[in-house]
Amino acid sequence: MARYFCLVKTLLASLVFLLFFKNVAAQQDTVWVYYTVQKGDNLYRLSLRYQVTVQQIMDWNGLTNADAINVGQRLRLGFKKVDGNTPNPPQTTQPNQPVEQHKETGWVIEPDTPKPEIPAKVPTKSFKVNHPFNKDSSQRHEPALIYSGTRIAPKEEEFDTTGTLDITGYISAYYAYYTDSVGPDSYQKFPTLSPHSNEVGLNLVQLSAKYKSEKIRGIITLHWGDMPDAAWSPRFNLFQQANLGIRIVPKLWFDIGYFRTHVGLESVQPRENINSTVSITTYLEPYYLSGAKLTWQPFKFLTVQANMFNQFNGYIETNQSKMWGMSAMIDPSPNVSITLNTMKTDDVPDYNNLHKPRWYHDLYMIWKTSKSILGFEANYGLQKNSQIADSTATAFMFSGQLAFKYCFTKRFSIYTRGEYVKDTDGMMSGTFTNGQGKNVGIDIYGITGGIEVKPIPNSYVRFEYRRLNDNRSEGDIFYYQGNYRTYRNEFVFSTGFWF
Repeated sequence: MARYFCLVKTLLASLVFLLFFKNVAAQQDTVWVYYTVQKGDNLYRLSLRYQVTVQQIMDWNGLTNADAINVGQRLRLGFKKVDGNTPNPPQTTQPNQPVEQHKETGWVIEPDTPKPEIPAKVPTKSFKVNHPFNKDSSQRHEPALIYSGTRIAPKEEEFDTTGTLDITGYISAYYAYYTDSVGPDSYQKFPTLSPHSNEVGLNLVQLSAKYKSEKIRGIITLHWGDMPDAAWSPRFNLFQQANLGIRIVPKLWFDIGYFRTHVGLESVQPRENINSTVSITTYLEPYYLSGAKLTWQPFKFLTVQANMFNQFNGYIETNQSKMWGMSAMIDPSPNVSITLNTMKTDDVPDYNNLHKPRWYHDLYMIWKTSKSILGFEANYGLQKNSQIADSTATAFMFSGQLAFKYCFTKRFSIYTRGEYVKDTDGMMSGTFTNGQGKNVGIDIYGITGGIEVKPIPNSYVRFEYRRLNDNRSEGDIFYYQGNYRTYRNEFVFSTGFWF
Protein backbone atom coordinates (compact mmCIF):
# COMPACT_ATOMS: atom_id res chain seq x y z
CA MET A 1 0.00 0.00 0.00
CA ALA A 2 2.87 2.35 0.91
CA ARG A 3 4.45 1.65 -2.45
CA TYR A 4 1.23 2.69 -4.28
CA PHE A 5 0.97 5.82 -2.11
CA CYS A 6 4.54 6.85 -3.02
CA LEU A 7 3.75 6.29 -6.71
CA VAL A 8 0.64 8.53 -6.52
CA LYS A 9 2.67 11.28 -4.81
CA THR A 10 5.30 11.08 -7.53
CA LEU A 11 2.67 11.36 -10.31
CA LEU A 12 0.94 14.36 -8.63
CA ALA A 13 4.27 16.15 -8.15
CA SER A 14 5.14 15.53 -11.80
CA LEU A 15 1.73 16.88 -12.93
CA VAL A 16 2.09 20.03 -10.83
CA PHE A 17 5.61 20.58 -12.21
CA LEU A 18 4.40 20.18 -15.80
CA LEU A 19 1.49 22.61 -15.27
CA PHE A 20 3.81 25.15 -13.65
CA PHE A 21 6.34 24.81 -16.45
CA LYS A 22 3.61 25.18 -19.08
CA ASN A 23 2.28 28.33 -17.39
CA VAL A 24 5.75 29.85 -17.18
CA ALA A 25 6.38 29.02 -20.82
CA ALA A 26 3.04 30.59 -21.75
CA GLN A 27 3.97 33.71 -19.79
CA GLN A 28 7.31 33.83 -21.59
CA ASP A 29 5.52 33.54 -24.94
CA THR A 30 3.23 36.47 -24.04
CA VAL A 31 4.32 40.08 -24.39
CA TRP A 32 2.45 42.52 -22.15
CA VAL A 33 1.90 46.09 -23.32
CA TYR A 34 -0.09 49.04 -22.06
CA TYR A 35 -2.54 50.97 -24.22
CA THR A 36 -3.82 54.44 -23.24
CA VAL A 37 -7.53 54.86 -24.05
CA GLN A 38 -8.16 57.51 -26.71
CA LYS A 39 -11.29 59.54 -27.45
CA GLY A 40 -13.85 57.32 -29.20
CA ASP A 41 -12.40 54.01 -27.91
CA ASN A 42 -14.37 51.23 -26.25
CA LEU A 43 -13.62 47.59 -25.48
CA TYR A 44 -15.61 46.33 -28.46
CA ARG A 45 -13.50 48.36 -30.90
CA LEU A 46 -10.23 47.39 -29.20
CA SER A 47 -11.15 43.70 -29.30
CA LEU A 48 -11.81 43.84 -33.05
CA ARG A 49 -8.76 45.94 -33.77
CA TYR A 50 -6.27 43.80 -31.88
CA GLN A 51 -7.83 40.34 -32.34
CA VAL A 52 -8.60 39.66 -28.67
CA THR A 53 -11.92 39.27 -26.87
CA VAL A 54 -13.70 41.81 -24.70
CA GLN A 55 -13.64 39.30 -21.83
CA GLN A 56 -9.85 38.89 -22.14
CA ILE A 57 -9.34 42.64 -21.83
CA MET A 58 -11.65 42.72 -18.83
CA ASP A 59 -9.84 39.81 -17.16
CA TRP A 60 -6.39 41.30 -17.79
CA ASN A 61 -7.44 44.61 -16.21
CA GLY A 62 -9.86 43.49 -13.49
CA LEU A 63 -12.83 45.22 -15.13
CA THR A 64 -16.41 44.30 -14.22
CA ASN A 65 -18.23 46.69 -16.59
CA ALA A 66 -17.41 46.68 -20.30
CA ASP A 67 -18.66 50.28 -20.66
CA ALA A 68 -16.63 51.69 -17.76
CA ILE A 69 -13.42 52.91 -19.44
CA ASN A 70 -12.30 56.53 -19.64
CA VAL A 71 -10.06 58.61 -21.89
CA GLY A 72 -6.50 58.47 -20.50
CA GLN A 73 -7.00 55.12 -18.73
CA ARG A 74 -4.18 52.55 -19.24
CA LEU A 75 -5.22 49.05 -20.28
CA ARG A 76 -2.94 45.99 -20.07
CA LEU A 77 -3.05 43.78 -23.18
CA GLY A 78 -1.29 40.49 -23.96
CA PHE A 79 0.15 39.45 -27.36
CA LYS A 80 1.63 36.09 -28.39
CA LYS A 81 5.07 35.98 -29.94
CA VAL A 82 5.19 34.95 -33.58
CA ASP A 83 7.87 32.26 -34.13
CA GLY A 84 9.58 33.50 -30.99
CA ASN A 85 10.08 37.00 -32.45
CA THR A 86 8.13 40.26 -32.72
CA PRO A 87 8.53 43.24 -35.09
CA ASN A 88 9.46 46.72 -33.87
CA PRO A 89 6.70 48.44 -31.89
CA PRO A 90 5.80 52.11 -32.36
CA GLN A 91 7.96 53.14 -29.42
CA THR A 92 9.85 51.37 -26.63
CA THR A 93 11.43 52.47 -23.41
CA GLN A 94 14.99 51.75 -22.39
CA PRO A 95 15.74 49.90 -19.16
CA ASN A 96 15.45 52.01 -16.01
CA GLN A 97 13.56 54.76 -17.89
CA PRO A 98 9.97 55.83 -17.10
CA VAL A 99 7.11 54.54 -19.19
CA GLU A 100 6.38 56.89 -22.10
CA GLN A 101 3.23 57.17 -24.22
CA HIS A 102 3.47 57.05 -28.01
CA LYS A 103 2.07 60.34 -29.36
CA GLU A 104 -0.02 58.83 -32.13
CA THR A 105 -1.13 55.33 -31.25
CA GLY A 106 -1.43 55.54 -27.49
CA TRP A 107 0.71 52.41 -27.05
CA VAL A 108 3.09 52.13 -24.11
CA ILE A 109 5.60 49.28 -23.85
CA GLU A 110 6.33 47.97 -20.39
CA PRO A 111 10.06 48.55 -19.53
CA ASP A 112 12.39 45.57 -20.02
CA THR A 113 9.84 43.57 -22.02
CA PRO A 114 10.36 42.01 -25.48
CA LYS A 115 8.91 43.81 -28.49
CA PRO A 116 5.33 42.76 -29.33
CA GLU A 117 3.70 42.32 -32.66
CA ILE A 118 1.61 45.49 -33.19
CA PRO A 119 -1.27 45.25 -35.66
CA ALA A 120 -1.65 47.91 -38.32
CA LYS A 121 -2.64 51.32 -36.99
CA VAL A 122 -6.35 52.12 -37.25
CA PRO A 123 -7.66 55.68 -36.72
CA THR A 124 -9.36 55.90 -33.33
CA LYS A 125 -11.42 59.09 -33.73
CA SER A 126 -15.03 58.74 -34.69
CA PHE A 127 -18.15 60.85 -34.67
CA LYS A 128 -19.87 60.35 -31.33
CA VAL A 129 -23.59 60.67 -30.63
CA ASN A 130 -24.63 60.69 -26.99
CA HIS A 131 -27.84 58.70 -27.08
CA PRO A 132 -29.63 57.97 -23.80
CA PHE A 133 -30.76 54.46 -24.75
CA ASN A 134 -27.58 53.11 -26.34
CA LYS A 135 -24.32 53.56 -24.48
CA ASP A 136 -22.26 51.75 -27.11
CA SER A 137 -22.27 54.30 -29.92
CA SER A 138 -19.58 52.38 -31.81
CA GLN A 139 -22.18 50.03 -33.31
CA ARG A 140 -24.41 52.85 -34.59
CA HIS A 141 -24.53 53.11 -38.38
CA GLU A 142 -24.98 56.39 -40.20
CA PRO A 143 -28.25 56.32 -42.19
CA ALA A 144 -28.21 56.81 -45.92
CA LEU A 145 -28.64 60.39 -47.10
CA ILE A 146 -32.18 61.16 -48.23
CA TYR A 147 -30.85 63.37 -51.00
CA SER A 148 -28.05 61.69 -52.91
CA GLY A 149 -27.61 64.18 -55.74
CA THR A 150 -24.42 65.88 -56.85
CA ARG A 151 -22.03 66.72 -54.02
CA ILE A 152 -19.51 69.49 -54.53
CA ALA A 153 -17.15 68.09 -51.90
CA PRO A 154 -16.50 64.44 -51.06
CA LYS A 155 -18.61 63.20 -48.19
CA GLU A 156 -15.60 62.42 -45.99
CA GLU A 157 -14.56 66.08 -46.22
CA GLU A 158 -17.93 67.45 -45.10
CA PHE A 159 -18.22 65.99 -41.60
CA ASP A 160 -16.14 66.78 -38.54
CA THR A 161 -15.23 63.64 -36.60
CA THR A 162 -13.76 65.30 -33.50
CA GLY A 163 -16.91 66.62 -31.83
CA THR A 164 -19.92 65.25 -29.99
CA LEU A 165 -23.62 65.57 -30.73
CA ASP A 166 -26.11 65.49 -27.86
CA ILE A 167 -29.79 64.90 -28.66
CA THR A 168 -32.16 65.63 -25.78
CA GLY A 169 -35.90 65.93 -25.21
CA TYR A 170 -38.19 67.39 -22.56
CA ILE A 171 -41.93 67.36 -21.82
CA SER A 172 -43.78 69.32 -19.11
CA ALA A 173 -47.52 69.07 -18.34
CA TYR A 174 -49.70 70.92 -15.81
CA TYR A 175 -53.09 71.65 -14.29
CA ALA A 176 -53.60 75.16 -12.82
CA TYR A 177 -56.39 77.13 -11.18
CA TYR A 178 -56.36 80.93 -10.71
CA THR A 179 -58.77 83.23 -8.84
CA ASP A 180 -58.75 85.67 -11.76
CA SER A 181 -61.44 85.41 -14.43
CA VAL A 182 -60.05 86.14 -17.89
CA GLY A 183 -62.54 84.25 -20.06
CA PRO A 184 -62.45 80.80 -21.67
CA ASP A 185 -59.21 79.82 -23.41
CA SER A 186 -57.56 83.12 -22.41
CA TYR A 187 -54.15 83.50 -20.86
CA GLN A 188 -53.74 84.68 -17.29
CA LYS A 189 -52.03 87.97 -16.50
CA PHE A 190 -48.22 87.59 -16.63
CA PRO A 191 -48.51 84.44 -18.80
CA THR A 192 -45.45 82.23 -19.07
CA LEU A 193 -45.76 78.78 -17.49
CA SER A 194 -49.18 77.20 -16.81
CA PRO A 195 -51.00 80.15 -18.44
CA HIS A 196 -54.51 78.58 -18.60
CA SER A 197 -56.84 78.33 -15.60
CA ASN A 198 -58.89 75.20 -14.84
CA GLU A 199 -57.34 73.34 -17.77
CA VAL A 200 -54.92 70.49 -18.29
CA GLY A 201 -52.20 71.61 -20.65
CA LEU A 202 -48.71 71.02 -21.99
CA ASN A 203 -46.25 73.66 -20.91
CA LEU A 204 -43.54 72.44 -23.20
CA VAL A 205 -42.62 69.69 -25.62
CA GLN A 206 -39.00 70.23 -26.59
CA LEU A 207 -36.38 68.57 -28.79
CA SER A 208 -32.79 69.78 -28.91
CA ALA A 209 -29.59 68.91 -30.81
CA LYS A 210 -26.29 70.34 -29.57
CA TYR A 211 -22.91 69.96 -31.29
CA LYS A 212 -19.56 70.79 -29.68
CA SER A 213 -16.03 70.41 -30.97
CA GLU A 214 -12.76 72.19 -30.32
CA LYS A 215 -13.45 75.07 -32.72
CA ILE A 216 -17.18 74.91 -33.57
CA ARG A 217 -20.35 74.70 -31.48
CA GLY A 218 -24.01 75.01 -32.29
CA ILE A 219 -27.48 74.24 -30.97
CA ILE A 220 -30.98 73.92 -32.40
CA THR A 221 -33.96 73.64 -30.03
CA LEU A 222 -37.54 73.25 -31.22
CA HIS A 223 -40.52 73.54 -28.89
CA TRP A 224 -44.31 73.36 -28.84
CA GLY A 225 -46.92 73.96 -26.12
CA ASP A 226 -48.71 76.62 -24.07
CA MET A 227 -45.51 78.41 -23.03
CA PRO A 228 -44.36 79.08 -26.63
CA ASP A 229 -47.90 80.13 -27.61
CA ALA A 230 -48.25 82.50 -24.65
CA ALA A 231 -44.78 83.99 -24.37
CA TRP A 232 -42.67 83.33 -27.48
CA SER A 233 -42.09 85.01 -30.82
CA PRO A 234 -45.26 84.82 -32.96
CA ARG A 235 -43.25 84.76 -36.19
CA PHE A 236 -40.60 82.15 -35.24
CA ASN A 237 -42.65 80.38 -32.63
CA LEU A 238 -41.12 76.96 -33.33
CA PHE A 239 -37.54 77.97 -32.52
CA GLN A 240 -36.50 78.27 -28.90
CA GLN A 241 -32.91 78.78 -30.03
CA ALA A 242 -30.74 78.23 -33.08
CA ASN A 243 -27.21 79.58 -33.05
CA LEU A 244 -23.67 78.85 -34.19
CA GLY A 245 -20.40 79.55 -32.37
CA ILE A 246 -16.84 79.81 -33.69
CA ARG A 247 -13.74 79.79 -31.51
CA ILE A 248 -11.61 82.76 -32.60
CA VAL A 249 -8.69 82.00 -30.32
CA PRO A 250 -8.47 79.82 -27.19
CA LYS A 251 -10.94 81.06 -24.54
CA LEU A 252 -12.65 83.48 -26.98
CA TRP A 253 -15.88 82.49 -28.78
CA PHE A 254 -18.14 84.32 -31.22
CA ASP A 255 -21.79 83.13 -31.33
CA ILE A 256 -24.51 84.37 -33.66
CA GLY A 257 -28.17 83.48 -34.24
CA TYR A 258 -31.30 83.08 -32.12
CA PHE A 259 -30.73 82.71 -28.37
CA ARG A 260 -32.70 81.75 -25.30
CA THR A 261 -32.28 84.46 -22.68
CA HIS A 262 -29.24 84.63 -20.42
CA VAL A 263 -30.87 87.30 -18.22
CA GLY A 264 -32.34 86.52 -14.81
CA LEU A 265 -32.41 83.82 -12.17
CA GLU A 266 -35.25 81.78 -13.70
CA SER A 267 -35.73 80.07 -17.06
CA VAL A 268 -38.74 79.37 -19.27
CA GLN A 269 -38.04 75.66 -18.68
CA PRO A 270 -39.58 74.55 -15.34
CA ARG A 271 -36.93 71.84 -14.81
CA GLU A 272 -34.24 74.57 -14.55
CA ASN A 273 -36.12 76.46 -11.82
CA ILE A 274 -36.87 75.96 -8.15
CA ASN A 275 -40.57 76.76 -8.77
CA SER A 276 -43.07 75.59 -11.39
CA THR A 277 -44.31 79.15 -12.00
CA VAL A 278 -42.03 82.05 -12.83
CA SER A 279 -41.93 85.30 -10.87
CA ILE A 280 -43.26 88.56 -12.28
CA THR A 281 -39.63 89.72 -12.30
CA THR A 282 -38.84 86.93 -14.77
CA TYR A 283 -41.94 87.77 -16.82
CA LEU A 284 -40.65 91.32 -17.39
CA GLU A 285 -37.23 90.18 -18.61
CA PRO A 286 -36.41 89.15 -22.20
CA TYR A 287 -37.15 85.50 -23.07
CA TYR A 288 -35.57 85.30 -26.52
CA LEU A 289 -33.00 87.37 -28.39
CA SER A 290 -31.47 87.51 -31.86
CA GLY A 291 -27.99 88.84 -32.40
CA ALA A 292 -24.39 88.05 -31.52
CA LYS A 293 -22.25 87.38 -28.45
CA LEU A 294 -18.51 87.63 -27.89
CA THR A 295 -17.56 85.46 -24.92
CA TRP A 296 -14.18 85.49 -23.21
CA GLN A 297 -13.15 83.25 -20.31
CA PRO A 298 -9.72 84.41 -19.14
CA PHE A 299 -9.97 82.27 -15.99
CA LYS A 300 -12.09 79.31 -14.94
CA PHE A 301 -13.89 81.46 -12.36
CA LEU A 302 -14.58 84.44 -14.68
CA THR A 303 -16.57 84.77 -17.92
CA VAL A 304 -17.10 88.12 -19.67
CA GLN A 305 -19.49 88.65 -22.57
CA ALA A 306 -20.23 91.53 -24.96
CA ASN A 307 -23.72 91.40 -26.51
CA MET A 308 -25.46 92.95 -29.51
CA PHE A 309 -29.12 92.08 -30.19
CA ASN A 310 -31.88 93.33 -32.47
CA GLN A 311 -34.14 94.34 -29.57
CA PHE A 312 -34.93 93.71 -25.89
CA ASN A 313 -37.27 90.78 -26.44
CA GLY A 314 -37.69 89.64 -30.02
CA TYR A 315 -36.16 88.05 -33.10
CA ILE A 316 -37.21 90.69 -35.65
CA GLU A 317 -35.73 94.20 -35.73
CA THR A 318 -38.24 96.99 -34.95
CA ASN A 319 -35.96 99.94 -35.84
CA GLN A 320 -32.43 100.79 -36.88
CA SER A 321 -31.00 100.86 -33.36
CA LYS A 322 -29.61 97.78 -31.58
CA MET A 323 -29.60 96.61 -28.01
CA TRP A 324 -26.09 96.69 -26.57
CA GLY A 325 -25.01 95.09 -23.34
CA MET A 326 -22.42 93.23 -21.35
CA SER A 327 -22.49 90.29 -18.97
CA ALA A 328 -20.05 88.97 -16.40
CA MET A 329 -20.23 85.74 -14.41
CA ILE A 330 -18.00 85.04 -11.43
CA ASP A 331 -17.70 81.62 -9.78
CA PRO A 332 -15.68 82.29 -6.61
CA SER A 333 -16.24 78.68 -5.52
CA PRO A 334 -17.91 75.53 -6.93
CA ASN A 335 -20.99 76.33 -4.82
CA VAL A 336 -21.41 80.04 -5.62
CA SER A 337 -22.18 81.85 -8.88
CA ILE A 338 -22.74 85.61 -9.34
CA THR A 339 -23.93 87.11 -12.65
CA LEU A 340 -24.34 90.73 -13.74
CA ASN A 341 -26.16 91.82 -16.90
CA THR A 342 -26.55 95.39 -18.12
CA MET A 343 -28.09 96.60 -21.38
CA LYS A 344 -29.31 99.67 -23.29
CA THR A 345 -32.09 99.52 -25.87
CA ASP A 346 -34.81 101.47 -27.65
CA ASP A 347 -37.51 99.34 -29.27
CA VAL A 348 -39.84 102.14 -30.47
CA PRO A 349 -40.40 101.93 -34.27
CA ASP A 350 -38.62 104.54 -36.38
CA TYR A 351 -41.89 106.14 -37.51
CA ASN A 352 -42.60 107.18 -33.89
CA ASN A 353 -40.87 110.48 -33.15
CA LEU A 354 -41.03 109.97 -29.36
CA HIS A 355 -38.33 107.39 -28.69
CA LYS A 356 -37.95 105.66 -25.34
CA PRO A 357 -34.33 104.72 -24.55
CA ARG A 358 -34.15 102.10 -21.79
CA TRP A 359 -31.35 101.05 -19.43
CA TYR A 360 -31.80 97.78 -17.57
CA HIS A 361 -29.52 96.16 -14.99
CA ASP A 362 -29.84 92.63 -13.60
CA LEU A 363 -27.87 90.97 -10.80
CA TYR A 364 -28.43 87.45 -9.51
CA MET A 365 -26.64 84.94 -7.33
CA ILE A 366 -26.94 81.17 -6.79
CA TRP A 367 -25.62 79.31 -3.75
CA LYS A 368 -25.74 75.51 -3.56
CA THR A 369 -24.99 72.90 -0.94
CA SER A 370 -25.59 69.14 -0.93
CA LYS A 371 -29.05 69.71 0.59
CA SER A 372 -30.19 73.19 -0.44
CA ILE A 373 -30.28 75.85 -3.17
CA LEU A 374 -30.63 79.59 -2.59
CA GLY A 375 -31.22 82.06 -5.42
CA PHE A 376 -31.37 85.86 -5.23
CA GLU A 377 -32.09 88.44 -7.95
CA ALA A 378 -32.35 92.26 -8.06
CA ASN A 379 -33.19 94.48 -11.04
CA TYR A 380 -33.28 98.20 -11.77
CA GLY A 381 -34.45 99.96 -14.92
CA LEU A 382 -35.30 103.40 -16.28
CA GLN A 383 -36.91 104.53 -19.51
CA LYS A 384 -37.26 108.04 -20.90
CA ASN A 385 -40.59 109.49 -22.08
CA SER A 386 -42.58 106.78 -20.28
CA GLN A 387 -44.52 108.07 -17.25
CA ILE A 388 -48.31 107.64 -17.32
CA ALA A 389 -48.92 111.16 -15.98
CA ASP A 390 -46.27 112.81 -18.18
CA SER A 391 -45.25 111.11 -21.42
CA THR A 392 -42.04 113.18 -21.59
CA ALA A 393 -40.83 112.20 -18.10
CA THR A 394 -38.56 109.30 -17.17
CA ALA A 395 -40.10 106.20 -15.58
CA PHE A 396 -38.32 103.93 -13.11
CA MET A 397 -38.80 100.35 -11.97
CA PHE A 398 -37.12 97.89 -9.64
CA SER A 399 -37.79 94.30 -8.68
CA GLY A 400 -36.33 91.35 -6.86
CA GLN A 401 -36.88 87.79 -5.74
CA LEU A 402 -35.49 85.30 -3.25
CA ALA A 403 -36.01 81.55 -3.81
CA PHE A 404 -35.00 78.65 -1.57
CA LYS A 405 -35.19 74.86 -1.90
CA TYR A 406 -34.36 72.22 0.70
CA CYS A 407 -33.90 68.55 -0.21
CA PHE A 408 -34.78 66.15 2.59
CA THR A 409 -33.83 63.23 0.34
CA LYS A 410 -32.87 62.83 -3.32
CA ARG A 411 -36.55 62.33 -4.09
CA PHE A 412 -38.37 64.77 -1.80
CA SER A 413 -37.94 68.56 -1.44
CA ILE A 414 -39.80 71.66 -0.32
CA TYR A 415 -39.34 75.14 -1.76
CA THR A 416 -40.48 78.74 -1.37
CA ARG A 417 -40.08 82.10 -3.11
CA GLY A 418 -40.69 85.74 -2.26
CA GLU A 419 -40.95 88.38 -4.99
CA TYR A 420 -41.58 92.10 -5.41
CA VAL A 421 -42.03 94.32 -8.48
CA LYS A 422 -42.62 98.08 -8.54
CA ASP A 423 -43.35 99.32 -12.07
CA THR A 424 -46.15 101.82 -11.45
CA ASP A 425 -45.80 103.44 -14.89
CA GLY A 426 -45.88 100.09 -16.69
CA MET A 427 -42.62 100.83 -18.53
CA MET A 428 -41.94 97.08 -18.72
CA SER A 429 -45.09 95.35 -17.46
CA GLY A 430 -47.50 97.39 -19.55
CA THR A 431 -50.67 98.79 -18.02
CA PHE A 432 -53.85 97.09 -16.75
CA THR A 433 -57.41 98.40 -16.39
CA ASN A 434 -58.51 98.47 -12.74
CA GLY A 435 -61.97 98.52 -11.16
CA GLN A 436 -62.29 102.29 -11.74
CA GLY A 437 -61.50 101.97 -15.43
CA LYS A 438 -58.03 103.55 -15.07
CA ASN A 439 -54.86 102.23 -16.70
CA VAL A 440 -52.28 101.49 -14.02
CA GLY A 441 -48.94 99.79 -13.69
CA ILE A 442 -48.11 97.30 -10.94
CA ASP A 443 -46.77 97.37 -7.38
CA ILE A 444 -47.00 93.69 -6.48
CA TYR A 445 -45.46 91.35 -3.95
CA GLY A 446 -45.95 87.57 -3.91
CA ILE A 447 -45.17 84.47 -1.88
CA THR A 448 -44.92 80.92 -3.21
CA GLY A 449 -44.61 77.53 -1.53
CA GLY A 450 -44.51 73.99 -2.85
CA ILE A 451 -43.28 70.41 -2.59
CA GLU A 452 -41.41 68.37 -5.16
CA VAL A 453 -41.19 64.61 -5.63
CA LYS A 454 -38.70 63.06 -8.08
CA PRO A 455 -39.70 59.49 -9.05
CA ILE A 456 -36.45 59.23 -11.03
CA PRO A 457 -33.57 61.76 -11.25
CA ASN A 458 -34.67 63.14 -14.63
CA SER A 459 -38.27 63.88 -13.65
CA TYR A 460 -40.35 65.82 -11.13
CA VAL A 461 -43.86 66.15 -9.73
CA ARG A 462 -44.70 69.48 -8.02
CA PHE A 463 -47.63 70.86 -6.03
CA GLU A 464 -47.46 74.65 -5.68
CA TYR A 465 -49.43 77.58 -4.23
CA ARG A 466 -48.79 81.29 -4.90
CA ARG A 467 -50.49 84.50 -3.78
CA LEU A 468 -49.98 87.84 -5.53
CA ASN A 469 -51.07 91.09 -3.90
CA ASP A 470 -50.93 94.70 -5.15
CA ASN A 471 -50.03 97.22 -2.42
CA ARG A 472 -52.34 99.99 -3.70
CA SER A 473 -56.10 100.39 -3.52
CA GLU A 474 -56.01 101.32 -7.19
CA GLY A 475 -54.21 98.05 -7.89
CA ASP A 476 -57.46 96.06 -8.16
CA ILE A 477 -56.49 94.57 -11.52
CA PHE A 478 -57.73 91.01 -10.74
CA TYR A 479 -61.38 90.08 -11.31
CA TYR A 480 -63.08 87.06 -9.72
CA GLN A 481 -66.68 86.09 -8.97
CA GLY A 482 -67.97 89.46 -10.14
CA ASN A 483 -65.60 91.61 -8.05
CA TYR A 484 -62.34 93.47 -8.70
CA ARG A 485 -59.58 92.50 -6.29
CA THR A 486 -56.03 93.49 -5.44
CA TYR A 487 -54.92 89.86 -5.01
CA ARG A 488 -54.90 86.52 -6.80
CA ASN A 489 -54.48 82.94 -5.58
CA GLU A 490 -52.84 80.28 -7.76
CA PHE A 491 -52.83 76.49 -7.44
CA VAL A 492 -50.54 74.59 -9.82
CA PHE A 493 -49.81 70.89 -10.28
CA SER A 494 -47.03 70.16 -12.76
CA THR A 495 -44.86 67.29 -13.86
CA GLY A 496 -41.91 66.93 -16.22
CA PHE A 497 -39.56 64.37 -17.74
CA TRP A 498 -36.43 64.77 -19.87
CA PHE A 499 -33.87 62.55 -21.58
